Amino acid sequence: QQRRQRESGDVHIIVELHGHWLYLHGLWTSSLRGLSWTLYDGLRMGQATPWMLQVTQKLTQALDSNFLGLHQGHSLPQQHNMTCGTLALLHMAQTLGMLSAATDDQILQLHFWLLSQQTSPSEIMAGGNDDTHRQLAQLLTIKGVPPEAAEDRAHTVITKLGHRSVLQILKAKNPWNELKSAASKPGTMFRLISFDEQKAYIAERAQTKHGARIPNHKAKKQQKGGNKASPVFLDPAQFELNANHFKDDNDLPVGQIHYDEVETEARGVALCTTDMAHRFLVDACSISTDALALLLLDTPTEEQLAATNTTPIIIPAKFKGTDEHTLIYGHILQLGDNTVSRESASKDSTPEVVETKV
Repeated sequence: QQRRQRESGDVHIIVELHGHWLYLHGLWTSSLRGLSWTLYDGLRMGQATPWMLQVTQKLTQALDSNFLGLHQGHSLPQQHNMTCGTLALLHMAQTLGMLSAATDDQILQLHFWLLSQQTSPSEIMAGGNDDTHRQLAQLLTIKGVPPEAAEDRAHTVITKLGHRSVLQILKAKNPWNELKSAASKPGTMFRLISFDEQKAYIAERAQTKHGARIPNHKAKKQQKGGNKASPVFLDPAQFELNANHFKDDNDLPVGQIHYDEVETEARGVALCTTDMAHRFLVDACSISTDALALLLLDTPTEEQLAATNTTPIIIPAKFKGTDEHTLIYGHILQLGDNTVSRESASKDSTPEVVETKV
């Protein structure tokens, strides 16, 4: 109490409750040796009062002061679901005598200016979803994230990459490639889509693409024409590798890992496409002191081949759909200091030769 009397200072706190920012002002009354609290909430609905009552009581006790009550302040109205944090700052500015009033347009302008000044990922986020959040959630849903999980996933991505970076990515010509590239940078790698979500997405696409949802698909399959065959797209998720088919510089087997597991100091070989590996094909460098490589199922461009240590390779793999073994003519991109190579033919590494038709 002597310390509070000596300082004679108010307490200003911005707090988060259930995804919503609020502002608390503790007014110090020296004659009563206590704090009288005011809650400012732009929604003016009062739901936060029971929680804030407990918060202010505990804070007052921690400050060794008397609790003089909690009251609702006259707040600026919150007209948009994502501006509660900006309003909390404005309410504090009003209390400090730095602001008299603000129009809705001024609040929005300040909100977007604050977002534009963000230079690093946020540690704590709250507030409703803005347009960037919704666009990102929609993109993630299109690419395989379940709709019920898209908003939380978008929240995680924005937290990791930063609002400004995500905003720039969404404005790009190919936002999905840019997003994958940003999420696969060494040191900050994380999964945009889980392995199970990706498998479910691939299965759904396969149904649509291969006739399950296409009218008269049988008739279309029977059509014969002289059209030139289009390139075959091989899905990395549909193939399984045997660790005995690949070895490192010490002749030790190198097992398969999922592409999302390719990160700093990882070990393994990962099947992928050139689109998935775009980040590494543009800026090829070693990210592991162990044996780490990408096995590309399609052909990189001439520029990518010239700029990287990408070399042709025959990949023995098993097609999960039929459990048949096959050989895939692809390319290998080394990402580790320990080189990955094909194991010589042996009883453990020779795949069964089968005739396949696509």
